[in-house]
Amino acid sequence: MKIGYYRVATVNQTPKIQHDSLEQFGCDQLFADISVHETDEQPQLIRMLGHMKGGDVLVVWKLDRLSSRMRKLFQIMESLEARNIDLVSLEDDLDTRADDGWDGCKSALKWSLNEQLPAGTARIYIWLDGGYGHVKVENCKTGHDDLDEVANEAVKIVGCSPDDGYPGFDVASSLIDAFGGEIVRIEYGHPLE
Repeated sequence: MKIGYYRVATVNQTPKIQHDSLEQFGCDQLFADISVHETDEQPQLIRMLGHMKGGDVLVVWKLDRLSSRMRKLFQIMESLEARNIDLVSLEDDLDTRADDGWDGCKSALKWSLNEQLPAGTARIYIWLDGGYGHVKVENCKTGHDDLDEVANEAVKIVGCSPDDGYPGFDVASSLIDAFGGEIVRIEYGHPLE
């Protein structure tokens, strides 16, 4: 069974685009959380997840509709995978029913284009152990023209120093070395032209 979920969390969002996209995809049932208050509560998401069973497919318009917090999003995804429930994100072009399955979905979450970042820069989100939580390292110079090289540097997080032109990666690496943790997500601007 295809089950759709959408969420509206700010006054400038409208449920119609999400709702219509999920219906057009052929969802058998829809759940929605609509609230523009400062709250993380998503009672319909909790209700829906409680009703889903193995073999179902959860369909969302975008992954951030499940949660804007990466840690919570990964927890939801891990729960779905463990329960043999697939996930489709229409706008992110992700489908765990594809050959790369959940691995492809998780990989795509950690690395994405952000049109608002300047070309040749990146923003790194890391999770630090010991109760420090999420840390965002802004406007990291990637120092590469080629996007694949940028991705390799970001994924490896090795040999980076301000002199080499990767100060953000060096900061992220140092923080992870000091406190323990992991990179949760990397957003990059367009490659340098």
